[in-house]
Amino acid sequence: MDKPGTALLGVANGANPLEVKVPAFTTMKIGQSNPVVQQSNRLTVTLMSATALYAGDTVTITPLTGAVATDGDGLVLSQVGTNTGHTMFKDGTGTQSRGTWDNTNKKLTLTVHTDLVAGTEYAFA
Repeated sequence: MDKPGTALLGVANGANPLEVKVPAFTTMKIGQSNPVVQQSNRLTVTLMSATALYAGDTVTITPLTGAVATDGDGLVLSQVGTNTGHTMFKDGTGTQSRGTWDNTNKKLTLTVHTDLVAGTEYAFA
């Protein structure tokens, strides 16, 4: 049998019959601006997926132990340098450049707003 050997949906050889790629992040970085207690601290996140992610997919970052924010939708995501990764996500109400924070479980949930391209680095703070 001859296989096409071409990419499909951002997956190398994805057009080959029974080629399966488990969605995974190849880059997962997080950093902070301030380690001092009781001070404002900006977290910066950088992600790159091995596969495309599509509008409506969700990304969860957990546990963010020690983080404190107001529960619910509306956690503002901001730009990092020239990277516009913050615009690629939305919260549970559909508001772009926002996430949903669960303070009990120290969890940030992001819904993909605009399709993410495999192998592209997306950053936000």
